[in-house]
Amino acid sequence: MTKREVIDESRLKAAMRTIQERKRLDINQIGLSQRSQIAQLRRDLGNRLEPLFANAGIDVDKINQMLSAKSS
Repeated sequence: MTKREVIDESRLKAAMRTIQERKRLDINQIGLSQRSQIAQLRRDLGNRLEPLFANAGIDVDKINQMLSAKSS
């Protein structure tokens, strides 16, 4: 049986703010191979975090909607 992790809402909001405020890398300075690796790492991280967020009672569908709206 795994221990349920507690996620502090204020820390989660701070982390999300940091990510949103972070400067984006100039896509022209990154090679195609690196862009592909970064995209895969982001997908993997999302897949790993989603169950933690769901267990903490966070609306994962709403987060996914926000992320898809941001990338559009």
